Amino acid sequence: MLDQHLVLDGRDDPMAPTKGWYGSLQLGEAGGPLFGNFNFVRGQVEVRGYRSLPRIAQRDPRLIIAARVGGGIIVPYGTGPKASVPFAERLYLGGGTTVRGWGANRLGPSVTTTDTTEPAASAHATILVPAGGLFDTLGNLELRKFLFAGISMAAFTDVGRVWPTLSPL
Repeated sequence: MLDQHLVLDGRDDPMAPTKGWYGSLQLGEAGGPLFGNFNFVRGQVEVRGYRSLPRIAQRDPRLIIAARVGGGIIVPYGTGPKASVPFAERLYLGGGTTVRGWGANRLGPSVTTTDTTEPAASAHATILVPAGGLFDTLGNLELRKFLFAGISMAAFTDVGRVWPTLSPL
């Protein structure tokens, strides 16, 4: 698989930005002239923005608003079993860097499987395993307040969804 990544960074500080923007574009190609067992093309884009809120009543509240939007798409091509995407290369959301109300990679399509680690047949449990998808969207909005000594607090909201196929398009 070939993977290209373009990043444009206009933030004032990469670790604790208070103003500026950040953008990334990632393209990946598998199969075709690269051979391999799967044929697909993947694209992901993300844009972030940071802005200090103006002073209120001559006081410096040091409030920062941060926003991020992004999404990805995977398009299998060709015919037969090679026109597919392995689970490890699919799109996933959830966890501390995407949609924080969900466990890591838990937001999106899942498959049902049976836990066979229990020796008794009656003790087998049905579990959901994340399967990922071919299309996703993501949005985050934060209001950050820097307190002292590198400590800050934030109020945030996150949205996102992963679709198993390209049919929503």
